[in-house]
Amino acid sequence: QIFIYFEGVSFGFELYVNGEQTGSFTSAFQQYEQDITKQIEWDGENLIALNVFKNHPQVGFDSNDAWSLSGIYRDVYLVALPKTFINDFTVTTNLSDDMSRASIDVKTITHVVRERDGKVKDLSLKASFLNPDGRMIFNQEIPVSWLNYEYHPGPVNFQIEVDNPKLWNAEHPHLYQLTLTLMAGGEILQTVDKKIGIRKVSIDGNVLKINGEPVKMKGVCRHEIHPAVGRALREEHWRQDLEMMKKGNINAIRTSHYPPHPRFLELCDEYGFYVNCEVPFGFGEEMLFNPLHLGDLLARADRTISRDKNHASVVIWSVGNENPLTENVIKTAQYVKMLDPTRPILFPHNNFRNERFGQATGLPDLVDIYATHYP
Repeated sequence: QIFIYFEGVSFGFELYVNGEQTGSFTSAFQQYEQDITKQIEWDGENLIALNVFKNHPQVGFDSNDAWSLSGIYRDVYLVALPKTFINDFTVTTNLSDDMSRASIDVKTITHVVRERDGKVKDLSLKASFLNPDGRMIFNQEIPVSWLNYEYHPGPVNFQIEVDNPKLWNAEHPHLYQLTLTLMAGGEILQTVDKKIGIRKVSIDGNVLKINGEPVKMKGVCRHEIHPAVGRALREEHWRQDLEMMKKGNINAIRTSHYPPHPRFLELCDEYGFYVNCEVPFGFGEEMLFNPLHLGDLLARADRTISRDKNHASVVIWSVGNENPLTENVIKTAQYVKMLDPTRPILFPHNNFRNERFGQATGLPDLVDIYATHYP
């Protein structure tokens, strides 16, 4: 299976493979994935073309307080996967009350491109977990069961128990190594590696806590932009940003007003930063009142959470930016809560004292943190 990925194209595009339009996308700061297996010529050359445009119905969501530079500004790459592959996995860390024991919940979903002979025989998932010192503390092979007339594999869910875990926080960003290997009849089909930080985010009254300890965030709102390269930042720029922040005693970052490049969040895991990751809809207020745009907002929320959910550094989901409180915004926040109940959600919005939602005034109960702007 051949997939093409676009990490960022501003502001929208149509994708063509060998002259055939295979898809389109209109979210300027989010990842796009497309299966182009059927369009590929396996013998000879292939032509991939992109028609990039500035104006489309959702462009208001991505027109933030920043330079509106358009074009292909993040990585474009191809991924070749076997016909049976790990399609998704979710890692959730749980800690005992005294923080002396951790339970790591891992949920995986396997995808199969169905063949005539039905299911893949002897399909299994091998999982290993190394502590920050490189010592193996979990190594297990789990059979993959089959559902739905033996054509679709079921999920593989398992737990990893860790005694006296080295906890992740901004001062001590300890990272464990999770490796998932999909196997069929003893043959390796695919291997996925992920750095995992063990930590717990909670709110006690009005106090935000990491691993049961009160935390004060000294942070910045950060745009993904640079005076020399525009929006096409590279790792050298991300490291420079993070190292300057560390020297300035900054421990938190708000990804205003959209998810950053995924590598940036990996570096936040490594350096130790608390990240407030924002679902991208900055302006576009007229669309927030239009029920026809609810699906666009839910899709943006889904892409944000599904891509960044396994980062230890992401401790808060931010829902939009200074938007009016509308039915669409409330439902988007509810959807974020449903997708990930383990993190608090934040409304970085304007003064709600003069807002009305239905018959009530003020914030809905589902909001954990209200970051009042311009009080």
